Amino acid sequence: MALRLAAARDKGASVPHLTPRQRREIIGKIESGEPLPDKYRFLLFADRRQTELVWNGKSAEVCDIVLPFRTIERVDDLGAKKTAAGTGSDCVSCPGSRGLSKWANKLIHGDNRLILSSLKNGPLRAEIEAQGGLRLIYIDPPFDAGADVFADIEVGEWDAGRKPEVIKSIAYGDVWGEGADSFISMIYERLILMRDLLAEDGSIFAHCDWRFSSQMRLLLQEVFKNYNNEIIWHYTGGGRAGTYFSRKHDSIFWYSKGKKRIFNADEIRVPYKETSGYAKGGITSRSGKHYSPNPLGALPDDVWDIPIVNPLSPERSGYPTQKPEALLERIIKASSREGDLVADFFCGSGTTAAVAERLKRKWIVADMGKLAVHATRKRLMELRRILATGGESRPALEVLVLEECGSNAGGKARKAENAARCAVRETVFPDFPLTVRIEAVPLYDGQRRVAVRLEKFAVVSAQAPVLLKNGVVLERGQIVRIGKNKDGVIRRKAVTRKWTDWIDCWSVDFDFGRGCEVFGRENAVRGEIDENGRDGFVFKNMWRSFRTKKDRNLELTSVFHEYREGGRKNIAVRVTDIFGNDHVSVIITLSNPQILYQIK
Repeated sequence: MALRLAAARDKGASVPHLTPRQRREIIGKIESGEPLPDKYRFLLFADRRQTELVWNGKSAEVCDIVLPFRTIERVDDLGAKKTAAGTGSDCVSCPGSRGLSKWANKLIHGDNRLILSSLKNGPLRAEIEAQGGLRLIYIDPPFDAGADVFADIEVGEWDAGRKPEVIKSIAYGDVWGEGADSFISMIYERLILMRDLLAEDGSIFAHCDWRFSSQMRLLLQEVFKNYNNEIIWHYTGGGRAGTYFSRKHDSIFWYSKGKKRIFNADEIRVPYKETSGYAKGGITSRSGKHYSPNPLGALPDDVWDIPIVNPLSPERSGYPTQKPEALLERIIKASSREGDLVADFFCGSGTTAAVAERLKRKWIVADMGKLAVHATRKRLMELRRILATGGESRPALEVLVLEECGSNAGGKARKAENAARCAVRETVFPDFPLTVRIEAVPLYDGQRRVAVRLEKFAVVSAQAPVLLKNGVVLERGQIVRIGKNKDGVIRRKAVTRKWTDWIDCWSVDFDFGRGCEVFGRENAVRGEIDENGRDGFVFKNMWRSFRTKKDRNLELTSVFHEYREGGRKNIAVRVTDIFGNDHVSVIITLSNPQILYQIK
């Protein structure tokens, strides 16, 4: 530095942002060997950056992997449906329909880092842009890093007034490493990918509690910069602290990608308080101008008093961290319009998807947990049943799987990375060693129509007993609760008393076997083809029966389906067990449905 200043002095040059007096003082201090005052650190080493976030493991690298998505299930519009006798079942009479538009709402199972990268850089990006881009993202990440969180699973029906058995299964855990640094790195990279996916007028709402709110605010400021609000969601209920003030609020940070963003004030107005004098007669300013109250009500401030989901509420799904629909309804109404595309990449129980569906928004949601994906899928099927009853139509629902495990994309190094990641994932979301046998038979009515009756779902487990949680084990194809009575004697109680106790949902595809597209593209960075496409089959969910909060009974016989054209037809049955695992079996192949009436 001394040489640089001396050279500047000798050549008569100047440092533009320093005054002559400052230059003389700096040179004098250096020549005399005295230390420079602290104020010159900022003058000599000026930088546009005011602050910088630093943590162990911070990296500017962002995932650019493009992996294929495989559509494994499609649930079409229920606007034209037939309902079986009794409750708990639906049938789609026109499985080729795509509802309101060619867009199909998407529920994706997989690592959201890879999902975001594949959405951003892959072929689905064009489909997103064709819908006007991604206008709104809401995220509620699992900010209690390092702790496994379990969901309550009800087993069986309400039997003669007896409540179903309740067991616990893991919903999510820490798959990103150890400590806060790994969690911050995880969120940071995903926020960058979300920002790049957002439309220019798009917004993000990031939900967190006291454990992570300070870090989240700083991360969002660095990535998005355009701060709008910190919303305080205040709620009551639950336990009360005895050694500190009870923590009864969460923070929701609202940032936007650009300066312009959507804000529909009139969509979210609330009634004025009864004590409001302004609401009764308005107000007159000193200048004499009179301001009348808005007939639609008052605009909410940034503190929202919205109750949590009551444990006895029909809205309650049993999935942990479920947020109330009223909370998401205000966010979605405020920052999107009908027909806009919204997303949630930590979807949990599917509240964002359910509210977006009800408010006529299109949506993409994703989660790594099988329980979350199944809870969301079932919740949306139940909602679509209600909407169909009122004559409302919605776009189709597609369930996609990111082909992250076992993918051939990216060469040897990428295969090794995929294998390592999937090995970690299996330790957190283990697949239980289930081998199942589905027994179902076709029924014919003599009028070229076929129905399916589910007769057996047998679970076979030849491996050692698997400990689930709290003394509940899986052994020899049954779930058993092991405990001690008051005398210390070990007691064993079967949780699954009959074969239907294993089933949470089952459905039928009367025309199984059509191929589906697996999206792939050339990666411009590596110059490789990640995936060219792969043959596969979409399970068209044409009829279904599933347990709900109100009705835990299952219909075991589907409605009759009429074949209007000949040719080879496969009938497939899919059973989803109580842990969210899907099992598909083709029960019969029909070579010519036109002669079914001859079969007895």
